[in-house]
Amino acid sequence: MEWVQSRSLIAPPTSTMTPADVLSHLELGDPQREAAARALIALLQSLVRMRLTEPSSGHSFEIQGADLRDDLVAKIALKVIDRSPLPVAGKSDGECRRYLATMLVRAHIAEYRKRARIDLPGDDKLLATRTAEPSHDESPSDDALAWIAVARTLLNRCVEHAVQARQARFHESLRTSWSQLEAMVFDQVSFADILLRDENADANVDRAQFVRARNKLFKNHERLRTALRESSDRMLKEQLVSEDEHSHLGKALSLLFRCQNSPASRIEH
Repeated sequence: MEWVQSRSLIAPPTSTMTPADVLSHLELGDPQREAAARALIALLQSLVRMRLTEPSSGHSFEIQGADLRDDLVAKIALKVIDRSPLPVAGKSDGECRRYLATMLVRAHIAEYRKRARIDLPGDDKLLATRTAEPSHDESPSDDALAWIAVARTLLNRCVEHAVQARQARFHESLRTSWSQLEAMVFDQVSFADILLRDENADANVDRAQFVRARNKLFKNHERLRTALRESSDRMLKEQLVSEDEHSHLGKALSLLFRCQNSPASRIEH
């Protein structure tokens, strides 16, 4: 199908086929296969221009650049046609759209990681945008958001691996520490806000309690970071992550360490 393999795709004529119809007519021998394939391209072209969400982390981003979007549409169209019927075939239009959108997201992230070899520029800028006050003039690029989505997903996997490797009595503490570090790195929550929220510690109310709570959280976070470093290496040995994923995970862990020591998270005595 040359019109699928073309890098610069021409939008097919508007189709009356629904997403569910499209995915139900892509098998070899189906008389509507070619019409369904053209409708699939139109559907993917529509989806790839929307703000897409990485399902594991819940973070969303837009795929910039017409050439990149065309490449992804062609790649996913060929994959869908080759693998039809997909598991979602025969389900609702909404489920079919979400399935295709997820394929686009994963292909985009995989391609980005392959091109950049996980060694993405701008890690320091990422740290700044995650630990400084929000700015109306500058925000992370869509490529940076893709990096964040992958990093967050890998870190969550690493946390679960670390939790399962320890006795049950440590599970709640590790998960609580991760929720705090995750909020600091990815959601721009300050260390002071976490202390107030989780420990009811306010330096302006009770300085001594505040210092005790701060030191407790520092120790808990350090224990978690040590556990994550160990789990990252074990996951590689157990082939639970690829070499590239392990490299990416290492960069994400560095971001956690630097965040803890950044001016935005440091509270003076």
